[in-house]
Amino acid sequence: MSSISLFSRAFVGFIALSVAPACFEARGGGSELGSGRAPIIEQEEDHDPGCGGGNEPSEACASFEGAGCYWMENTSGDYCWVPADWAPTVEDCFAMDSCDGGLGASGGGCYKWADGSGEDRYPWPEAPAQEPACASFEGTGCYWMDSTSGDYCWVPADWAPTVEDCFAMDSCDGGLGASDGGCYKWADGSGEDRYPW
Repeated sequence: MSSISLFSRAFVGFIALSVAPACFEARGGGSELGSGRAPIIEQEEDHDPGCGGGNEPSEACASFEGAGCYWMENTSGDYCWVPADWAPTVEDCFAMDSCDGGLGASGGGCYKWADGSGEDRYPWPEAPAQEPACASFEGTGCYWMDSTSGDYCWVPADWAPTVEDCFAMDSCDGGLGASDGGCYKWADGSGEDRYPW
């Protein structure tokens, strides 16, 4: 083998390594709260996820300071904690959280009350020991999470009398979103688990 041939192969190998990505292990799609707790969003082909790796938020995430409610966004593929201005109080943030013991009004979103986007969450307030704020309704039908009272109660949605109508209205758990933000479920009672769509 000639020295030119050996040199050529070494040079091609060097070029190939130079243009290879700095990190070879693909990032997992889950949130830092654990797999299955936030929706998995497919990365676009032209999106470089960086080498944030594993279950940590990407290095692409901006840092936010100040006590308040933070939401783990799930649209960019980076799963960054961002300010949730629509939940200005601890009670509102607690009501929205669906990942760590909140009331689940978001229908799947992860929320935390913290001193900054990169800070640990504060524990949620204890549920009141007094009588429940929400009335209990029985019977199979469509239920809407009433967001007007501040108690986030599941109430009968008489305007959606069929499973198909209820599915069309739901904007929180895979429905068609005709309500433009409302959470709906088909269940055997206001306190019962939803049937899958």
